[in-house]
Amino acid sequence: MNTGPEQQQADGAWDKLKGNVKEGVGGALGDRKMQAEGMVDQATGEAKMKTGQAREGVEDALEHGDESQKASGVWDKVSGKVKEEWGDLTDNASLEARGQAQQAAGHAKHAAGEARDDMADRV
Repeated sequence: MNTGPEQQQADGAWDKLKGNVKEGVGGALGDRKMQAEGMVDQATGEAKMKTGQAREGVEDALEHGDESQKASGVWDKVSGKVKEEWGDLTDNASLEARGQAQQAAGHAKHAAGEARDDMADRV
């Protein structure tokens, strides 16, 4: 099911809350598995929220006539950051590196879009 950015952010907030409760209950009961599940739920929720925010930013940029190259760059920067953080959290060096590479590509796309806008303004 394809949900909008607002719903994605709401789902992420729910996952974070649910994870926080699971982590706390697991800690109180001495249940390490429940604690770990809670931490994973929180990280998943944070990723959903950041992705929803990125989608919202891209949609806003496109709606207001900004270059799609800049919007794509913003998306890559945020999406790459989420991958990097998730890779770090899960000790997945490959995912972390892919996230860093995607961020770098996003910075380049955004800068190219900005440069193109500057040139168009001068003409």
